[in-house]
Amino acid sequence: MRKDNLLTQEEFGKLFHVTRQTVSNWENGKSYPDLQILVSMSNQFSSHPVLFKIK
Repeated sequence: MRKDNLLTQEEFGKLFHVTRQTVSNWENGKSYPDLQILVSMSNQFSSHPVLFKIK
C-alpha cells in the first residue's frame, strides 16, 4: 500500500501518527497496526471507506 502510493516510511508514518520504525516493523512482520489505524488506512486509501468509528 505504501509503495503503491509512492510514500516513504516516514511519510506513511506521519499520515497515521506513528514513527518510521513502526512502519518498518509492520512491513517486516515484527508488529501490526491496531484496529483503529487499520480503519484509518482503509479510509485513506480505499474508494469504499469504512463507515464507522472505533472509540
